[in-house]
Amino acid sequence: MALLGAGIVAGGTGAAFGLSSRGKIADAREAPFYDQFVDHHGQAQRSARTANVLFGTAAGAAVGALVTWLLLGETDAAASQEGGAR
Repeated sequence: MALLGAGIVAGGTGAAFGLSSRGKIADAREAPFYDQFVDHHGQAQRSARTANVLFGTAAGAAVGALVTWLLLGETDAAASQEGGAR
């Protein structure tokens, strides 16, 4: 459950950074001066990179949660079969 929760939090935070990046790109396109464009564009790139890392973290946590659930499910099933055979 902890891995799944971490994945959900990382995915939500990644979405927020992704939306922030899109807003910074829009600001860069509307910038009247080149130095403002460069500043907004750099901020957008950093936000997008952070969003991508968080999406990767979310995917890894979700896969980890799934694998853990599958492995623990098999272990619990094996333990219940051993207990019933006695």
